[in-house]
Amino acid sequence: MSTRKLEARTGGGGKKGHPGLGFLAALIVIAWLVELIDWHFKLRLDQYGVLPRSVTGLRGIICMPWLHANWDHLLDNTIAILGLGVIVILAEGRRFAMTTLVLALVSGIGTWLIADFGHGKSIHIGASGLVYSY
Repeated sequence: MSTRKLEARTGGGGKKGHPGLGFLAALIVIAWLVELIDWHFKLRLDQYGVLPRSVTGLRGIICMPWLHANWDHLLDNTIAILGLGVIVILAEGRRFAMTTLVLALVSGIGTWLIADFGHGKSIHIGASGLVYSY
């Protein structure tokens, strides 16, 4: 692969940092802020997760990656997203943000469509769908 192609793919070319790292950091900061606000104000935001095959559960497709059951759940997802996110940044370069958004959307839609068959209804939260998509 030529140097020019590699630079275009990875966002190189003399720039400091990497374009995907800021997006990755923002994902993590937003998740921690949402959990902190939820915990501090006792908002019970987990109710806005994915409720499979229900109209109200559709909002969870967008909310699910930002909501976590507790601090341990958030920490586990953070570690996984950091590790795997850096690998995806190296592979996808400037497409990292779009790749991440598409994967989060597809995992949310998939959860909405196929979760809970034969087990009643439960609300699904967390960024594990994104982690496993990476």
